[in-house]
Amino acid sequence: FLTYRTQRYSVDGPPTALTVELQPTEVQSGRVLNSDGTPAASAKVSIVRPEDALIIGSVGEFLEDERMHSAVNADGVFLHGTQTTRFAVVAATEEGYAEKYLQPRERVGDLKLKPWSRVEGTLIQDGKPVPDASIMLQPIRQLGGDNPHVQDNYQTRTDLEGKFVLERVPPVPSVVSSWLSSWNDFPITSNQSIPLDLQPGKTRSVKLGGDGLQVDGKVRLLGDGADKIEFRYGIHTLVRVDAGQIPVPEHAKNGLKHKAGEQQAYEEKLSGVGGDLQGMEQHSVKLNPDGSMLINGVRPGRYRFLLKVYEPPTGCLVDPIGYGFLEFHTDDYKVHDNRINLGTIDVVLKTIPKASDQLPNFSWQDLDGKNSSLTDYQGQFVLLDFWATWCGPCIQAMPEIKKLHDAAAVNQNLKILSLSLDEDIEKAKAFAREQRFDWSQGFVGDITASSTGTALGISSVPLYILLDGHGRIVARSTSLQDILLQEKLHHRLELK
Repeated sequence: FLTYRTQRYSVDGPPTALTVELQPTEVQSGRVLNSDGTPAASAKVSIVRPEDALIIGSVGEFLEDERMHSAVNADGVFLHGTQTTRFAVVAATEEGYAEKYLQPRERVGDLKLKPWSRVEGTLIQDGKPVPDASIMLQPIRQLGGDNPHVQDNYQTRTDLEGKFVLERVPPVPSVVSSWLSSWNDFPITSNQSIPLDLQPGKTRSVKLGGDGLQVDGKVRLLGDGADKIEFRYGIHTLVRVDAGQIPVPEHAKNGLKHKAGEQQAYEEKLSGVGGDLQGMEQHSVKLNPDGSMLINGVRPGRYRFLLKVYEPPTGCLVDPIGYGFLEFHTDDYKVHDNRINLGTIDVVLKTIPKASDQLPNFSWQDLDGKNSSLTDYQGQFVLLDFWATWCGPCIQAMPEIKKLHDAAAVNQNLKILSLSLDEDIEKAKAFAREQRFDWSQGFVGDITASSTGTALGISSVPLYILLDGHGRIVARSTSLQDILLQEKLHHRLELK
């Protein structure tokens, strides 16, 4: 039968009587063939839709995952119902792999397996091999929206000599890189992401961070609060724009949403008109505590360098408080000992509302879809809790927010207002209802696409802002504990 999809329902909403009449679907067939054209009777197949999640971390997982079905007969034929959304068909055996991306109701036809590809290489930092580092290969895919959710990445670690091997990976356009994050210490200060147009049965050899120049330089922050910024937060991006690119498959093109906002403008400036970062050679860069940098394996050519600076977070990064941008050719600089120096790159920080400042007025939707704004709370002490459904620390803090709400309800001296920054407002509303957040809820939407984030200075979530009855900031922090220590809050709640 065709899949039937209802509207969203709240768990605490009124009783709903729903009559569902399933419509029969045409049973279709597809066929999996080996690379020599013979039926692949041992193949496993999965139909993947946007609402599905085929998450794979190795070939072994591919063949053992419960979503990979064995319903292939001796002729390699499998049956499936008509699909009413975009979908993908993935097939695999020990010897080969195949995938097809299709439109609604499109027939699958034949999938011909191709031999797995192989990738080997070495990770280099400052001319030396890096042992025990995490290496990832990710096929270039586009997730979210109406895209089939095939989420596979293949991981390994370097040996004592910095070498690594990925014995079997899909023969599709992919990116190989080492792992680098804002949140942990790593043996590398930059990682090189190399796009690979992998071919069936072939081995690709790469040297991550080893071929090319070393690039150093330093970031200088200008503006209020520069002394409070920790450079370790944020990963900065260096992209090669004159070479090192591979074609991105049509089904994987990023389809950037052309929306307003400074962050979007910088992202488009980085990739260039019509560019797709997924298929471009690039380096992710982590700054040292003093703002200095060392980028390894920069091949001669033209580059764009985007820096994003954030306030120290306790949760998830949202919107930078400062940007730096530099476009250069390696020939613009004198090479000394295989190294070039970019000099000092200035990043001007935005002015962030601070204690005693008037918080700019802004608006949001409530649970019922009605518009509200900060002016509606004139004359009240208000604690604003900015959060998002995708932010784990935000959700973990909600029980404490609930306790504050219950304490404030006793003497009515304080109003608690949680404000979601989720792009999908309806999804956030459903989440708030399901979690039974029974205090005031508002839904601001994606602040990176408007001036709201800049005006409020929201660099990360969770973010808490305590306002007095005149809309002035009493305290502002990414830590709820900092807010709880405020004497004025204790006075309002009569806490002991």
